[in-house]
Amino acid sequence: MYEVSLDAPEAREGDLRDAATSLWRLSREEMAKGTLDDLGHRTFTDTKVRKALDGIMRDGPLALVNLIRKRSGDAALTVRQVRESLARIGPALDGGDDAAGGGEPRVLVVGGGKPGRHVLPPEVWKHLNGKPERVVELFTAVDDFCLALTPGPIHRTVVSKTINYASGKKIFCSVHTQNKGLRVWLKLAYADLDGPPPFARDVSRVGHWGVGDLELALSRPDQLDLAGPLIRQSFGGLS
Repeated sequence: MYEVSLDAPEAREGDLRDAATSLWRLSREEMAKGTLDDLGHRTFTDTKVRKALDGIMRDGPLALVNLIRKRSGDAALTVRQVRESLARIGPALDGGDDAAGGGEPRVLVVGGGKPGRHVLPPEVWKHLNGKPERVVELFTAVDDFCLALTPGPIHRTVVSKTINYASGKKIFCSVHTQNKGLRVWLKLAYADLDGPPPFARDVSRVGHWGVGDLELALSRPDQLDLAGPLIRQSFGGLS
């Protein structure tokens, strides 16, 4: 129902305060008050409503279209224009009290659309739908970097928790999208790194969804300057 990150090296005081507030829902007092139950009901109800709205926005029922045309005050708007607009903008309903970013712009995908310049298959957008724009931009930068590695070709595969990049059948990079950034796992040993970046950690004895023993916690574009060579090193180690 919500996600809390405690291990981000770059976490600010506000981030930790938000994490503490979320974890407080698991306290004895809040459990007794039924706070978590209320959150569960809201979360699952919102999921059903979003699914219904997704179909409404995608299909653009004539009654809704006519209401929008009337309320807009623009008699020149055609039914087709309104329906196309609905499919583009989607329902602005993601997030709420538990979303990261406090009103931060988010990418909402309706009916398998592909917003922006970056063309990705629908199964990838399922991992990005509702994420802040900066997270989507960060992911597309990592995606571009991985797919451009040579010699190729590089294959992108999508599973329930990660987006994986492989050469042949060997995966060298796994990416998990979060509201505050990316978790990237590489086939590298932390102990072998010469001066690992502060956002890297050894997960050789920690359960995770990706491949390899090195995890990168990425939340800013400038971190790619240090993450890129590590991704390339993981790719080069496959041969």
